[in-house]
Amino acid sequence: MKTPKYLQGKVKKIEKIDGYSNNNWFKKNDLKFKLVVDDIEKFKISFYGTQTEQYIINEDYKPLVLFAEDSKGVTHTLFDGRYYGFEALLIEDFTKINFKEKKNYIPSEEFEVYLWFNYSVDLDEEYPNDEIELINGEKRKKENMRNLLFDSFGLILKNDNGKMYSVIEMELT
Repeated sequence: MKTPKYLQGKVKKIEKIDGYSNNNWFKKNDLKFKLVVDDIEKFKISFYGTQTEQYIINEDYKPLVLFAEDSKGVTHTLFDGRYYGFEALLIEDFTKINFKEKKNYIPSEEFEVYLWFNYSVDLDEEYPNDEIELINGEKRKKENMRNLLFDSFGLILKNDNGKMYSVIEMELT
């Protein structure tokens, strides 16, 4: 599996998270990354969704959208459920959804950001042709879509004190 296109050049592949108590589980995910942009490794997190305790979830009938802002004020998309993932591309068209209020995840803190993705759909078996028709009717080469058709995604954050937050674990099918 390749790095999702929208994250290329912004992440480095990893096998484990130093100090994470669930590394045995973490290692089993298909793709595992640490967000690193221009040597910046700490980010503020914002999102369109709902926060319940430490978790971020999507609002009813709306996809989750997640951002990381670096110290230069540049915002990087970590996930946008309107455009990325198996569900957004093949099951339901979320592209016309607008959001009202972006929220901040623990606004006073910056975090190391760890992402994981899983791919369980065998595209060659499910889509025997060279092209895949997306939910919006557009046809794209299957090979160009492989890295965007993940079906589960997660986010783990680590603060300056080493505290870990498993913030998101989502299935996208």
